[in-house]
Amino acid sequence: MKWTHRIEWAPLWCFQKILRHISVDHASDAGAWCGRFFYRIGIRKKVTITNLVAAGMASDAVAGKRLGREVYENLGRTFFELLVLRNLDEKIFRVEIPSGFEETVKNGAILISAHLGNWELMGKALVQREIRLAVVVRRQSNLLIDRLINEERKSCGMEIVFDDEPLKIRRLIGEHYCIGLLSDQDFGNNTVPVEFFGRKCFAPAGPEFLMLKYQLPVFMCLARRIEKYNHVFKIEPLEVTQNFTRLYTAKIEQAIRKNPGQWFWAHKRWKERP
Repeated sequence: MKWTHRIEWAPLWCFQKILRHISVDHASDAGAWCGRFFYRIGIRKKVTITNLVAAGMASDAVAGKRLGREVYENLGRTFFELLVLRNLDEKIFRVEIPSGFEETVKNGAILISAHLGNWELMGKALVQREIRLAVVVRRQSNLLIDRLINEERKSCGMEIVFDDEPLKIRRLIGEHYCIGLLSDQDFGNNTVPVEFFGRKCFAPAGPEFLMLKYQLPVFMCLARRIEKYNHVFKIEPLEVTQNFTRLYTAKIEQAIRKNPGQWFWAHKRWKERP
């Protein structure tokens, strides 16, 4: 274990212990402050502003800076809310689901989502509806932080599977779990060329591969933050089409356009072009 990893983990562990003893609203506000701080010191700030302008969400760099601040506030809130996920009460969120959803997914499903709103809380909301949920995540380079975050997810009833564990994904599908996939980023392999905000890029092929291989129903699950502390999670079925990856990418874009300040624009989404 690298000593630098312990230095990074220790303050986060302390923050988590403190946050668990204050109100959820105050924890969220602390996250917003932290987000603004990281925005001021410039971590991925240039990437965020460039992406906002290039996608047409901001008319120029000045507008991009204003919207970028909102982006970082939401990211800060979401991360701090993740640290106390077990404390978040169902009173702060509403789930909009199609009729018969629970019956449809009882034998498993593919749930496609994005880094929008508080996507972490949506997992807890689904588990509370007695949905067997396994979320596919990437390993953090800092294993201590990785464990801290995943233990919080597990405390809410989610099963954790890493994206480099295909055999475990197959086993969980066989056990009728719903597989949650964040599919709005370019992870560099197993991708499909798409257009996103009018620019060519790549989208993950995983959802389409799993859908076709296991003949599972597919749903789009997207989060939206309302007035700082409340959340709406909208779930809708996706039609199985020949251009499925392009379809779900377009759905994600539509949702982001409605709430551009709630998406993770700091990702280098268009770094690779078809």
